[in-house]
Amino acid sequence: MPREKLRDIDTIIIEPANLFPKDAGHRPNGALGPAYLNAALARAGFSSEYLDATVGPKGTSPDKYFYRKSEPDQRGLVHVGMTPEEIAATVAGRALVAISNIFTPQTETSLDTI
Repeated sequence: MPREKLRDIDTIIIEPANLFPKDAGHRPNGALGPAYLNAALARAGFSSEYLDATVGPKGTSPDKYFYRKSEPDQRGLVHVGMTPEEIAATVAGRALVAISNIFTPQTETSLDTI
């Protein structure tokens, strides 16, 4: 495929939502690798977006996803961030979706996302 056509591929890089113990403070994911990859793609002229699903899409109020209260599950963990359905709606129509998972609290939400 010619390089010009590759740049037309609409890409999104996702860090999934998190599960935390109910008494733990909420925090964004904070991994730099996916953000750096997104910046490198954008600098090279590719259409790419970065989504930290714990915080929500760019320009979204933290109240919508980050501070939303969820009931603890049977293990006492609370879900912080976007639901798999909300992520699916955000990535709909994208040609390429990449998921990064470097933190244990994201393992389950990564699997739920795919």
